[in-house]
Amino acid sequence: MDLNLTQHADKILRQRGINNKTLEYIYLYGDVQNAPGGAQKIFLSRKGVNKEIKRLKMNHKNTGRSNEFNNLKHDIKCLERAAGKCIIEKDGQILTVYNRN
Repeated sequence: MDLNLTQHADKILRQRGINNKTLEYIYLYGDVQNAPGGAQKIFLSRKGVNKEIKRLKMNHKNTGRSNEFNNLKHDIKCLERAAGKCIIEKDGQILTVYNRN
């Protein structure tokens, strides 16, 4: 997934140690709300994270591929990092990211 970041968003991501995979999970699985100025808030709650982790584990269990275990661990770690984070997005461009809690 190609994420379009402003310079500010890129700086904030680096400062907070948020990788692109974590950002992608917020964008794909997060809840969306309208924000001022025509922007959108996209956030991933702890409940949403737990739901996605359960789905990932079920998919992993059903495929039975042991070589994907490290990918599963990495994906779960990224999802856990995404909990409580919020993206502000407008016109397909990510403006900033912050901790919602």
